[in-house]
Amino acid sequence: MRFAKLVLLAAMPTLFGQQPTFEVATVKPSTPPAPGTGMRVWTQGGPGNPDPSRFRCDNCSVSMLVTMAYDLKRFQVSGPSWMESERFDITAKLPEGTTKEQFKLMQQALLAERFGLKSHWEKKDTAVYELVVAKNGPKLKESAGAFDPKSMPEPGNMPKFTMGKDGFPELPAGRPMMIMMNGNAKRQGINETAEQLAAFLASQLDKRVTDKTGLTGKYDTILGWSSGGRAMPVAPPPPGGAGPLPPDAGDAGPSLQSALHEQLGLRLDAKKGQAEILVIDHLEKVPTEN
Repeated sequence: MRFAKLVLLAAMPTLFGQQPTFEVATVKPSTPPAPGTGMRVWTQGGPGNPDPSRFRCDNCSVSMLVTMAYDLKRFQVSGPSWMESERFDITAKLPEGTTKEQFKLMQQALLAERFGLKSHWEKKDTAVYELVVAKNGPKLKESAGAFDPKSMPEPGNMPKFTMGKDGFPELPAGRPMMIMMNGNAKRQGINETAEQLAAFLASQLDKRVTDKTGLTGKYDTILGWSSGGRAMPVAPPPPGGAGPLPPDAGDAGPSLQSALHEQLGLRLDAKKGQAEILVIDHLEKVPTEN
């Protein structure tokens, strides 16, 4: 269904005779972080946000820009490795009344105009995962309600954190956030469904994750895990391509799948399946002038 939707969106400019574009957009390389400090990635604005007429993306990789523009997960994009490492600051002004669908087309046009993006679609066999309830049941907290987007700090105004007993910053209550430091990660989800949690897991595992929990509520979750200094850990599928994922060994803390089981009472089962992949045929490392 997603593939059909994207094809339809791609046809919209022809149907209406005009490609939606940003009124003004600037693209510039991000300033590298100072030694000993972390890099902060920030996106703000666009349709459905408090400031729908402005879009800002700080320290965004080209891979991130592509996944946002085409509503994809990272595993659905195949391209040069520098797409992850090269970072850019994007600011853009949107016409009044821009819809979410038009916004994505504007992002696609920006990638084509500034980075020379050319691509095609392919279907590939891949491991996929199902999010299910673990044997002893879920450990999920019913949500206290949706967060107020206006409570989010402006770019450059980092909130003050208090260190917890686990040696990791305590995340501000009622605010969705994720922090990574020294190979560890902590993520707070607010008022989200199991399907939304599955989407987050897909972004970390670089695999398709489908919600099969049967849970219908909305939940506030805190999930902390360690990658041991590596990329997000993913255990290989068990023999036969199906069954629960075993925990990784050798990490300073629990792997993502172990943390999911221990802290939320959920489990990932591996299956065989297919995914639609956006294959990058051409992409310029240096964008054209603003």
